[in-house]
Amino acid sequence: MALCACSSAAISLLTGCQQRESAPEPTETLTIGYDEYRPFAFVDDNGNMAGIDVEIAQEAPGARTVYEGSGTGLSIVKKLVEAMGGTISWTSAKGQGTTFRVTLLFAIDTACRIDRSDVGNVPDPLRGANVLLVEDNEMNMEIAECLLVDLGARVTRAWDGQEAVDIFAASSTGTFDIVFMDIMMPRKNGLEATRAIRALDRPDAKTVPICAMSANAFHDDVQASLDAGTNAHFAKPIDVADVLPAIAKLVGFHG
Repeated sequence: MALCACSSAAISLLTGCQQRESAPEPTETLTIGYDEYRPFAFVDDNGNMAGIDVEIAQEAPGARTVYEGSGTGLSIVKKLVEAMGGTISWTSAKGQGTTFRVTLLFAIDTACRIDRSDVGNVPDPLRGANVLLVEDNEMNMEIAECLLVDLGARVTRAWDGQEAVDIFAASSTGTFDIVFMDIMMPRKNGLEATRAIRALDRPDAKTVPICAMSANAFHDDVQASLDAGTNAHFAKPIDVADVLPAIAKLVGFHG
């Protein structure tokens, strides 16, 4: 669900699931066994979102120089929710806030089974590792950092290739266990940054694992990364489960 409000609004989201026939009380757990269930979401704001109406309009009709949003969001959400067979309802009061409730109906796949037999064999190569993460896109940086932290890594961020080179050059020898390098970046792209790091006059510059990350995954793209000095080329979007074994080899993990 995407939420949009004015800059001063504070928004909270509560999700849960309920039995088809049960009272609408939020819960964090789903009991498997019912034929159908309704995931739902509550969205509350702090009163700085104005009172709302389902029509395409904004709450304040007067002339002004700053317009925050077009006023079409709720109307679009209502049509999408109803097209999925769901419902949306809300309570709203000017100066007090708005609560939305979205309910969708889904069937449970009772035949689904999850094979967990190999969970114990998944490598854990990044726990305690110092990672230099190089990415110029804010959203990609946030997602990648979250994944790495969840894997136990300590992350240092660089927002372009030149910053990555500067951070690596200013660090003590052996500070970083691995570098994840985006390719398309300003100032210095990932290939240029990799060459610059490899050219530094320090022993770890030649040995630190550098993994390229790019949406370009043709043979020529992979080869260009390897020729620049990277140890691996991972195609975006990155599947963590697929790349962990390769990372384990690069950082010398032994399970």
